[in-house]
Amino acid sequence: MTDPTDLECWYEALKAYTFPTTFLPLNELECQCIVDAYEDYKQGSTKITDDPQKIETLEVLKAKIDEEMKRVMIKEGDGAFVRLSTRSPKDAVLRDETKIKKLLDLEMKNLGVTSYEDVEHTMIAVIRAAIKCMRVTSGAEAVKYMCRSERSYHDLFARLLNYGQTEKFQMNVVVRQWVETQPEWEFRGFVSKGKMTALTQYFKSCYVRQLSQNKNEIAKKIVALQEEVHPLIGLDSYTIDFVVTPEKIWIIELNTFGPQASPSLFNWAEDNEVMNYGPFECRVLKGMPKRPKSMLAQPLRNLLGWTPEPEEEERSCVIS
Repeated sequence: MTDPTDLECWYEALKAYTFPTTFLPLNELECQCIVDAYEDYKQGSTKITDDPQKIETLEVLKAKIDEEMKRVMIKEGDGAFVRLSTRSPKDAVLRDETKIKKLLDLEMKNLGVTSYEDVEHTMIAVIRAAIKCMRVTSGAEAVKYMCRSERSYHDLFARLLNYGQTEKFQMNVVVRQWVETQPEWEFRGFVSKGKMTALTQYFKSCYVRQLSQNKNEIAKKIVALQEEVHPLIGLDSYTIDFVVTPEKIWIIELNTFGPQASPSLFNWAEDNEVMNYGPFECRVLKGMPKRPKSMLAQPLRNLLGWTPEPEEEERSCVIS
């Protein structure tokens, strides 16, 4: 069953505000091949599949994704962000240590950071590398990640399980134009009954001085954008993600409103009143957060050789 916050449900209405995107419907056989490939992977297989029919099915899928990528790329080689209707295969991407290490080295160099002990700037570099690792340059690479992703596996398995209870099988491969942004400038907004009640920087492990210095100006622009697009969305309550660039503020995606959506610097229990009813509040870090290394996904901590900070050595967490 399609969720109203799935990208295909709102893309046409908001296409002027978000990244150019195409949708490739998956059929039941293609989904089953991906599910089977993940189950083989969990059993230790190093190949996606040995079954000739499944190989053929997935080869056709790779070729179809290649064609969709050509439709969104400005020039050959730009790559694209490829995900399912529901979620991205980012768990598989983050296990691609060779790819992410190469990107991390580049981001460290760009920021002039020479040591992982510079936690503040290494955190920004690793978040940038993790996001850029999501860029794929071929259908084969996209399918590989889907076949190695537990997130993709669960979403496809659930759709297959419910197949027959709805009028038709519904799942798309979503192919989005790759637009270079700085992910530490991403924000998540919480909209309750039509009004944005809360706004937070998305990556709560990243202290970005410019965000703290320009918080009010950024919040004003994001709220104005949300008010502009709200009549087009068709939902009363939702979460909405943005990324701020020098040229414009992009809408990244929508998600459901409620505890299933990560609140970042808010807390669904402690901040229930403001998140549901307001008054509007924007939160960004104005100092390094508590135990920043602990906030990273384990594959990224392993890459950096970081161990979670002990509780007694917590930094003071400063939110403005």
